[in-house]
Amino acid sequence: MLPIPTYIVAPVIAQKQKFNLSTRADVPYRDDYIWFLQPWKAGYNGAEKFADEVFEKLEPDVVVYADNTMVYPLLYMQEVKGKRADIKIISKYASSEGVPLLSEKSIEQWLSEADVYTVSPLAGRKRQGIVWKIVD
Repeated sequence: MLPIPTYIVAPVIAQKQKFNLSTRADVPYRDDYIWFLQPWKAGYNGAEKFADEVFEKLEPDVVVYADNTMVYPLLYMQEVKGKRADIKIISKYASSEGVPLLSEKSIEQWLSEADVYTVSPLAGRKRQGIVWKIVD
């Protein structure tokens, strides 16, 4: 364990030096330098803000494909906080209650049933606010 002031200045110095943390830099409401270089998380609410925004912006009865980093805040808000039960959340690792995992049903099958959004910016997706709609 280092002295506390080290953790306070480490993110600032790393960012100024453009130190590569080798993390994904596209997680909404998360500063990777602070997230990974400061051990305390008191007051951090980025995951909740992300999930709230996703649920506020999407139309009813859609599917959200989330990777391992982003799926759990969405599931927490849906299953524990009771938000947007109409939205199906899928991933390779977890999904909404009673909804198959991505490995059990293909993206093509999901697309034939509903609009599908993802939380990651990849080719074949159209950005719509904080999420991307799969268009192909």
